[in-house]
Amino acid sequence: MYIGDMRYEIAVATPVARTFTYSYHDALSAGTRVRVPFGKRHLRGVVLAEVAPEDTAYEIKDISELDDDQPYYSSTLLTIARFLSDYYICPLGWVLAQMSPSYRPPRIRKRKSKDGLSTEPPPTDKLVELTAGQQRVLQEIRQLKNDKPILFYGVTDAGKTEIYLRLIADLLEGDGQALVMVPEISLTAQTAGVFQRRFPNQATVVHSGLTQRKRWQSYEMIRTKQRSVLIGPRSSIFAPFVNLQLIIVDEEHDNSYKQDNKLCYHGRDIAVMRGNLDQAKVVLGSATPSLESWYNSTIGKYYRVELHQRVHTQDNKSIHLLKKDSATNKNIALNQAKDDRAGSERLSPAIISRIDKTLTADKQVIVIINRRGFSHFLINLRNNEVLGCPSCSVSLTLHDNFTLLKCHYCDHRVSLAEVVAGQERDWEICGYGSERIEQILQKHFPTARVARLDSDVATKAGYLNETLGKFRDHQIDILVGTQMLAKGHDFPRVALLVLLQADQMLSLPDFRAAERTFQLLVQAMGRAGRSDSSSEVVIEVVRDDSPIVATAVAQNYPTFVEQELEFRRQFNYPPFTRMACIEMSSKNTDHLENSAEKIGQQLANSRDLRVIGPADPPIVKINKSYRKVIYFTANNVKELHNLLVNWLTKLPTMISSDVKLKIDVDPQSTL
Repeated sequence: MYIGDMRYEIAVATPVARTFTYSYHDALSAGTRVRVPFGKRHLRGVVLAEVAPEDTAYEIKDISELDDDQPYYSSTLLTIARFLSDYYICPLGWVLAQMSPSYRPPRIRKRKSKDGLSTEPPPTDKLVELTAGQQRVLQEIRQLKNDKPILFYGVTDAGKTEIYLRLIADLLEGDGQALVMVPEISLTAQTAGVFQRRFPNQATVVHSGLTQRKRWQSYEMIRTKQRSVLIGPRSSIFAPFVNLQLIIVDEEHDNSYKQDNKLCYHGRDIAVMRGNLDQAKVVLGSATPSLESWYNSTIGKYYRVELHQRVHTQDNKSIHLLKKDSATNKNIALNQAKDDRAGSERLSPAIISRIDKTLTADKQVIVIINRRGFSHFLINLRNNEVLGCPSCSVSLTLHDNFTLLKCHYCDHRVSLAEVVAGQERDWEICGYGSERIEQILQKHFPTARVARLDSDVATKAGYLNETLGKFRDHQIDILVGTQMLAKGHDFPRVALLVLLQADQMLSLPDFRAAERTFQLLVQAMGRAGRSDSSSEVVIEVVRDDSPIVATAVAQNYPTFVEQELEFRRQFNYPPFTRMACIEMSSKNTDHLENSAEKIGQQLANSRDLRVIGPADPPIVKINKSYRKVIYFTANNVKELHNLLVNWLTKLPTMISSDVKLKIDVDPQSTL
């Protein structure tokens, strides 16, 4: 008979899809983080439950150390973890490891505040007077039950943030806590500032730019109720709230809420689930809701409230559609690319004229080009071939003032001088990106203060918040950047918004291309006209007859969503079906092709016609690994899951050992 310490089921942070049994001399609660011996290493694990003692043929190892004085994971978080593990077919220990900061606090410590808030209350914002529309929506949301999410569809500049602030103020009168989710780090500082000024010493923030230690400190203040409001990205949905009563998902349509590696979860969907478990009110806000959320609101799965009136009722914004002419569309010889005249051909005279007029009026300009770098690619005139990445099936992009070629997938880098080897006349640059536009504007407007924001520069410590702050304080006249500038920013002095190559995404082989294009256009246009002063929007397109662009220019979301849903219905795309993707990758093309052939033969004998593949994705190779994809579609989640699990049990017998698998349930891109 077994006599000894208590035994516990532990989920260990490994890719192994099972749990393990360890012993400990004292009682432990479910949700406690521990350290356990695992092979030659010591790994973090999470206590799931006490298990009945029994004799075993193997030695039960002891838990090495406790990481928590009390359970970190609540019953809600453990339920979410199990769901994530099942739904996204990912080991439970791995899921739990991604749900908390990896920072390990000292065993004896003094808790202190490193969220950047002063211990003295900062100046508090004065309450603004609500418009009639805001008052109506606020009352409507207050009166709705918490039994299902609320889709808050409000046009750009409708004052959605003020509604969020009033809803949070309601629950702070009691003992409640609130989570405000934002899609990207570029919005975190601005959003955090708004909430911290309204709720002094009650709000804290987490984002990927913080160290693990600082993230842990913010979470500790939520867990110990030193703070009641948390602002953060998708991972903040896993924060250890004690009394969560409100979840706000701002810009709920944004693709940044979907994680695309390891655990491919969608933050918005987990927010809906957590709201249900914690009986918290969930508000999904957007001026361009995702088709999934809109559809859910039409079938009664979500509530829907709408706000169509802008805060600045005098809409003096004029919108101009500008077709990209042949002069700005042609390639430029590499040996002439630094010439001012050649560079000027990249921007239409009409755009240059409007920028000049805006600067003369002492107003600000935003220029958005959804592509980084100097040029999109280089072409060799000797063989008419595009210079590609040796590790990926994509072209290299020119960066750093015509000195560096870089891959945007694997980050392979090579100097331009090494590539052209003195043969500049044999090369042409094709297309342009944000770095090139910044240079052109600096040459056209030498006295203007021009800055750039894209992922190439935003990773520099402090650069993102510093640049946005300078632009807000009018220390920058022209801000150039990628689509991160189209998301939720509020700059009242912006009188001109230029969106270059606005329809380029429509050519992508992705069924969401139209939705992404519409959202980008409407969101970008919303950055202008955020005051009662007149403003202009210039949208440059390759084709001026696109119905998607026309609907976006009219800012007619209901018409767009009606047409797009009909397209999705006809071709059996989400939200009318559920979709999953299994990606196979290997550095050995023969092994990958042989594996794909075996799977193809098995599929040919299958009666299930809801499986497509194995097929080559649009980008066949990434970081020296070749790819094949299999898409599964089903009428509902249960059917999809059964189909996936069935195939995952078969695949190991059909693929080579060096072929890796990635599972993406509800994929947001088919590239």
